[in-house]
Amino acid sequence: MGLNYRGGRSCPRLALLVLVCCVGPLAANRRNIPRRQDRLGPPVDITLDSLNCTALSIQWRMPQQHADTITGYTVFYTEVKADEPIRQQSHDVPLSLDMFGMGQMDRQAIFEVVIGDLKPGTLHTVSIGAYGWAGRGKASMPRNVTTLSQDKCMPPAPPSQPQVIVVSDSEVALSWKPGPSEGSSPIEYYTVEFIRPDFDTKWTAIREQIQMDSMILKGLTPNDKYRFAIRATNSYGSSLPSIASDIIRMFRE
Repeated sequence: MGLNYRGGRSCPRLALLVLVCCVGPLAANRRNIPRRQDRLGPPVDITLDSLNCTALSIQWRMPQQHADTITGYTVFYTEVKADEPIRQQSHDVPLSLDMFGMGQMDRQAIFEVVIGDLKPGTLHTVSIGAYGWAGRGKASMPRNVTTLSQDKCMPPAPPSQPQVIVVSDSEVALSWKPGPSEGSSPIEYYTVEFIRPDFDTKWTAIREQIQMDSMILKGLTPNDKYRFAIRATNSYGSSLPSIASDIIRMFRE
C-alpha cells in the first residue's frame, strides 16, 4: 500500500512532473503575447510643409524593421488654438500592391499625403503611425506645422476690361491688361467668359488656358450679341471676373 521510494530517486521525477505541469501553460501564454520589440515602429525621415493657406504636405519613409508586415499608415493631425488642441482628425494611407513593388526592397520609397480643407494661418500637430496584420504600432512624436496666412495666398486682381474687335461673322479679337496685382504668385494663365444678353442668363466659361493677354476667339454665332470678361489665375486661385466688355454684335453671314 502506498508509494515506496528507494534512495529518494523518485522524488526528482515527481518534482519534474509538477514543474512541467505548472510551467507548460504559462510558457504557452507567453508565446501568445507579442514581444515589445515586435511592435510596429513609426516612420522615419518625416517632413512637413505648408503647401498654401489650406493644405499641408506630409512625407515619410518606411523603417527597415517590420517593413514586410506594414500594410498602411495613419496620419493624425490636430488643429491647435491658444496652445490647446481643438480636435484630432486622421487620414489612412493603405499600401497598395504597386507600392510594395516600388522601392520597398531597399526601403527607399517615399510616401506622401496632402491634407486639405484647413484654415489659413493655423497651427497643427502631426504624427504618423503604422498598422499591419498584428495591429497598430506606436505613432511618431508630434511635430508642428502651420498653414500659410491668408495674405500669402492671394489670387490675382481682376484684369482690365477687355477690348473687343469683330473680325468676321464668327470671330472676335480680344485684348486686355493684367490687373494691378498678380497676387501672391505670378499669373499662370487667363480664361475667357462670355454671355449673349439676348439669350443667356448665365456666363459661359471657355476652358482654354491663355498664356498671352490677347486672343482670337472663334466659333461664335453670326449676328448674335456678345459680352466678354477675363479672369487671371495663379497658383492660389482665380481672380474675380474683369469688368464686362461693351456689347458687340457679330457680322451677318
